[in-house]
Amino acid sequence: MIEALFFQCLIDRNENIDFAIEHGIKAEDFANANFNKLYKYLLDRWTQNLRTDVNILITVFPAAFISDLYKDVCSLSMFRYYLAEIKEGITKKKIFDLCKKISSSKDPSNKLLENLNLEAMKISNDTNVVDYVRVYDALKIVYSDVLYRIENDKSEFVIKSKFSNLDDIIIGFSKGDFVLIAARPSVGKSAFAINLFEKMKDNALAFFSLEMSKNSILSRLICCATDTPSSRIRSPYIPSEQIEKIDNYVKSFKERNNIYLDNSARLTTMQLLLKAKKMKRETGIDVIFVDYLQLLDSANFFKTKREQVEEISRSLKFIAKELDCVVIALSQLSRKVEDRIDGRPRLSDLRETGALEQDADKIFFLHRKNSEQDEVSQISLIVAKNREGETKDCLFDYNKTYQKFFEKT
Repeated sequence: MIEALFFQCLIDRNENIDFAIEHGIKAEDFANANFNKLYKYLLDRWTQNLRTDVNILITVFPAAFISDLYKDVCSLSMFRYYLAEIKEGITKKKIFDLCKKISSSKDPSNKLLENLNLEAMKISNDTNVVDYVRVYDALKIVYSDVLYRIENDKSEFVIKSKFSNLDDIIIGFSKGDFVLIAARPSVGKSAFAINLFEKMKDNALAFFSLEMSKNSILSRLICCATDTPSSRIRSPYIPSEQIEKIDNYVKSFKERNNIYLDNSARLTTMQLLLKAKKMKRETGIDVIFVDYLQLLDSANFFKTKREQVEEISRSLKFIAKELDCVVIALSQLSRKVEDRIDGRPRLSDLRETGALEQDADKIFFLHRKNSEQDEVSQISLIVAKNREGETKDCLFDYNKTYQKFFEKT
């Protein structure tokens, strides 16, 4: 019995307990009550820096159990093999239990599929072992990346926003970044995201909009890219030269099979992950836009809104890391901003939870400095959090006619 050989190795060489802990072995993973109790006992003594041998165990556990444990003789050199077999058995049992749970569920198929993927992801994460590394070895890798960038003038390590003032501050977006763009309603966060999307179109992109229709998004995209007035894009009277500009812009996307738009009215983070994984597999994905975070559905409908937002925040961070891409999510701000004289947003204004502030690698606030009625809004983009650099403001003019952001020098 592989469990008996595994436990012999823990008892005869207590240092093996460290490897078991490192590989995520838990007491509850053992269905056998005696094995469960034994593992807890070994862990408890090991954390107290107390060694355990057979002589100690026979004073605590039944003699018959200890005798059966040593019925077959283990090989200490084979411990890694025993550990791998134990881990494999635990994983298979989790998969079997999940299948059993799904097959007996009364939930509709789409809900079952979502829960299946969510639980499968948890099982997959449990099987991963994070190894520590020597700082010197890790530093050499980072240093070699720095030299490679300098010597080859390579920019694939970062994705530029193409707004030069912003890029000077954040040095572009790094793959794996979770970025928040937050503002009060009607300040222009969706318009800014569409401007970013247009400027970053040399990359593989996906825009998930839970608020606007495809036509609204693409109309805004055309306006800001071709300097077409938003009122005219819906009019039958468009000058021929403007039509030509729009025609050329539309044709520029003909060969681009790695730019996507999704405007599902209801979307969970698991559905978003599955769609993004498909895009990644087929054509690659560099940047994912989500408009906006609070409209995403949580898989756990019975949790409070705060808990749901925390789960969504963690999931978006996971997607950025898992797919090695940038996730840019728009977010609402609380009404507390409007109670201040200057109306300048703060990190504490992020709605529902502090998890957003904790999970995000970069946080931008859009703050309108003049009247909403003005045709051109003076927007201050506040870099409120930046893990890899400084925090300061960028100034923009937002022309509502063209749905376009212009940098101010």
